[in-house]
Amino acid sequence: MSKSKELEKRRDRLVKELEKSKERLEKQQELITGKETEIQKVEAELFTALLVENDMSFSELKELLSSTKEVEENTPPSVQLGGTENA
Repeated sequence: MSKSKELEKRRDRLVKELEKSKERLEKQQELITGKETEIQKVEAELFTALLVENDMSFSELKELLSSTKEVEENTPPSVQLGGTENA
């Protein structure tokens, strides 16, 4: 077989492999998207369950987070990082 025929055959094989790889990649991307969506749903359920288990309303959670943010803003950086104020 001539060199050009061998190369054409090799190119055709590689093109087919590339097409198959792209199909597999597309399927995997669809699976990833599905898993990410599923994780978001479970996280939302978890969030709701934690609120119910702790007898908290959404407004109470917002208050708690606001007060936590205020404490962080008023805390010196050396304390936030676990350092000492004298360092």
